[in-house]
Amino acid sequence: MSKGNKTAVVIDEEPHFSEIMTSALRIAGFDVVQFFEATSALNSILADRDSFANALMFVDMALEPGMDEKVFSMEATDKYMTTGLVLAGKLVLEDIVVQARRQNIILYSAHQRGQFWSKIDQFCDTYGTRKWQKRADADIQEIFELASHHVE
Repeated sequence: MSKGNKTAVVIDEEPHFSEIMTSALRIAGFDVVQFFEATSALNSILADRDSFANALMFVDMALEPGMDEKVFSMEATDKYMTTGLVLAGKLVLEDIVVQARRQNIILYSAHQRGQFWSKIDQFCDTYGTRKWQKRADADIQEIFELASHHVE
């Protein structure tokens, strides 16, 4: 990552969707780091807290857990349906993303309303993060709009 540039992180196991988001964020002026599962994302972010402290983070709700079977266990993640939520919780509770920058965490899911959206709503209300409905027909303009609210 370049010093002084805005950083965005896309954490999603779906390569095609991740690439679309990454391309849009690069057009919007961000250096983008991609992760395809929760364990490598958490470990990399913990290892380089300063580089990720101001990052705009897009976190998929139903994310692949990776190798950390303790933090991202089936039980802790509602059978892997809330892995991204567990990851976002670690980023907040470990103080990697401080209060003033919690708007930089955007949780998203392809699920329609229901128990998982309720969990996202509750998390966002508690910690001041944002949410987004992931759709196959997502407009690049939506990603630009989400990125425009990046807190430095």
